[in-house]
Amino acid sequence: MLKNSARLSFLCLAAQRIVLRGETQRQMLKIIGPAWMAQVRGKKDESSSNLSALFKPVPVKSNPDDINIGAELTGTLDKAELLKVLNKFSQKREIKMLCMENGLDIYLQQQAFASFRRYCMEAENLPADLHITVSDILQGAGHVDDIFPYFLRHAKQIFPHLDCMDDLKKISDLRTPANWYPNARAINRKIIFHSGPTNSGKTYHAMERFLTAKSGVYCGPLKLLATEVFHKSNERGTSCDLITGEERKFARGDGSPSAHVSCTVEMTSVTNP
Repeated sequence: MLKNSARLSFLCLAAQRIVLRGETQRQMLKIIGPAWMAQVRGKKDESSSNLSALFKPVPVKSNPDDINIGAELTGTLDKAELLKVLNKFSQKREIKMLCMENGLDIYLQQQAFASFRRYCMEAENLPADLHITVSDILQGAGHVDDIFPYFLRHAKQIFPHLDCMDDLKKISDLRTPANWYPNARAINRKIIFHSGPTNSGKTYHAMERFLTAKSGVYCGPLKLLATEVFHKSNERGTSCDLITGEERKFARGDGSPSAHVSCTVEMTSVTNP
């Protein structure tokens, strides 16, 4: 209890930015321990690491059996000069910005640059397009930035998750929901908005209209509600199918679809009128 009180008192002092010096600091260090002192001083735990460190690069090696077409077209590359070009490429600020735009943070950049440099220096046969591009740069006919597409290709090989970034961006883009279902929006529909206070009969009247219509779809937020409407419709003599994320039940014995469907929202058909 005494130790906990001492810790609380010291934290209050730290919050008030009171600097402890000399004997007082040594006494408090004995009471609360070095770990607490480090936290109060604002030191970060060395064990904490970036989430990107969870991604380990996949080894990529060239196939020694491939024909070195690039060397046949432009000649062999000077490895010493190639190393200078690669180092210059990895240090350019513009290249680092492009890497960030393509999902490569600082940690992934370091891993990708090291892997790409090692690949270019150790590979006996570089891909023909990369070989020709590097040859042009060494001869002054190209710019070091021309390497970036090949570097990015290599980065996606060693970090396969980068290929999913475009899909993830599209999936998470919620700015234009009106454009998500073009086929459904092209259908000519009549929409009736039925509003009212609680217990005013909104659901009752909607269900009565649903049961007497030639066809209809009930979209429930829960499987329980969709199942309830499914049973109620069939008990009232209106053939109705049930569609949820887990199951599909046909009201008719031959398995043919009914004109009425009770489903959960995510299973709603956006193509049927």
